[in-house]
Amino acid sequence: MNTLYDKLRTAQIDEQLINAFQNDSDIVYTGVIQFLSSKDFIMLTYNDYGIQDGEVYLKLSSVKSVETDSYDLANMEERIYFDEKHHLNAQPAFDLPIKMSDSLFDRVVQTLHDEQKVGLIITEQAGKLKYNEGLISNVHDDGMTFYQC
Repeated sequence: MNTLYDKLRTAQIDEQLINAFQNDSDIVYTGVIQFLSSKDFIMLTYNDYGIQDGEVYLKLSSVKSVETDSYDLANMEERIYFDEKHHLNAQPAFDLPIKMSDSLFDRVVQTLHDEQKVGLIITEQAGKLKYNEGLISNVHDDGMTFYQC
């Protein structure tokens, strides 16, 4: 039986479009795996129109399941092909410096800080998920300073 990691690794190697379903959220991310470690991964994501709209960092422990073959994904592949053919897909990919000694999470945080890119950070308050969009203004050994947009 393939583990979730094995399924993600195969999808990354084959550059497969996937749907990632989360444990504690109804949000489904559709995209292609950019970076993968044994604990987490980064996906290049697409919106409902097949246009690349950013990236998402997810821990493997937060993912319930991954879908690699469905009607929805086949339909999305057609939209992405159309967008690429007509040059509608102009969002540059998220680029991380290759420094394998760092954790993937630390690399994401540092890159967002250094390049002053807006990030979406999900926290938990009173047992509910809270979505915070903003900039990381400072990175400390024990945390970060985050300004909401």
